[in-house]
Amino acid sequence: MARSIRRALAAAVAAALGIGCAAGPAAGEPDDTNPRAAEWVVAGPTNGPTATTQWENPQDDPLWRFFGPKPRIGRGKELDRRCRADQGQYWLYIPANYDSQRRYPLVVSLHGMRPYDAPFHHVRMWGALADKHGYLVLSPHLSASDSDGQFPLRRMDQAERTDVKHILACIDEVAGEWEIDRGSVLLSSWSMGGYLAHYLAVEHGERFSAFAPLQSNFSAEVLDAAKARRRAGDLPVMIFSGTQDMPVVAADSKAAVEWYRRLGFDVQVKEMNVGHERHPELAAQFFEATMDRRMEIATSQPDKADWSPVRIVVTPVGNEPAPLAVNLWPALSIRIGQVQGYRWDFGPLAGPSVLKSPNLLIRQPGEYAVSLTVTDRAGRTFIGRTTVKVAAPPPDPGGP
Repeated sequence: MARSIRRALAAAVAAALGIGCAAGPAAGEPDDTNPRAAEWVVAGPTNGPTATTQWENPQDDPLWRFFGPKPRIGRGKELDRRCRADQGQYWLYIPANYDSQRRYPLVVSLHGMRPYDAPFHHVRMWGALADKHGYLVLSPHLSASDSDGQFPLRRMDQAERTDVKHILACIDEVAGEWEIDRGSVLLSSWSMGGYLAHYLAVEHGERFSAFAPLQSNFSAEVLDAAKARRRAGDLPVMIFSGTQDMPVVAADSKAAVEWYRRLGFDVQVKEMNVGHERHPELAAQFFEATMDRRMEIATSQPDKADWSPVRIVVTPVGNEPAPLAVNLWPALSIRIGQVQGYRWDFGPLAGPSVLKSPNLLIRQPGEYAVSLTVTDRAGRTFIGRTTVKVAAPPPDPGGP
């Protein structure tokens, strides 16, 4: 029955577009050599020929046009990658004017049902917003978000669990290779991608600072209500739905709002008189508002803040033996304005320093608290703290 529903939905979409319907994933996506071009395979009738269409700009793809307004193409880099942990695919957008000396928020956007949606669509639809606000955008390939996947989702089978591991591995890889502010990560989704997005928000909510599913499917059957209740005060949630959306998606959005509110979440709800369209700008507005609130707390009540826009990088990393020479570097969020000054406090180790990146010689083993106060040209101050651990030197091999 579920498969017949999926095929009926796919047939309806294909009829609206005047094209055949593919039963499986798109055969190709743009590669690094030509990131502005996408190749989509549109299958004809069963047992019929396969027609391949090359779109010079993917926003001209009729599937894309059907599911929302043409995107504003970003000026950054669109990268097609394989995750080292599992060799699964993901797409990554690097914003224009990326600066490796700053830390950037990350948007994780989960795609809907293939072949009607794909990771490339998500880096493309977020591109201009990522340039404007300074986001990196990650969209992993999901095998379960497919026309042959579970719809509706009733249980977490191997495909879904493999996808969850893949998403987390992609986040870790991107955070390890690029300057990501791990305290500023938005989880978002569109359409069928919502099934796994809601699961991630509940099971791994500590990895995300905001959650904004957009016209997304929802299944309470695979969610742990007790775990969700414990996250109610920590994870801001915004749910967007269209009043003209497909009935199943509109019903799922309504069910998600009721479920989270019943568990104590303060859920923001956004509605527009639109069909099944892409509106990432709503998720960006929500993400910006949550980060603004956290910046305000970090500035006015730094001792109560659970996040700081200032992170101290210590080199070398690890519990090295004394005497130890370390370099201290300020990894600052892009939300800090132009820096006016730095002040490092080393406690009993040394006097304060106003250098941007001081060196410090620690002669005795122990754990030492270090703090950095950064002042921007608007007069705001931000504080970062860390602990430098120094081990005891090894025994003298020539000693008794």
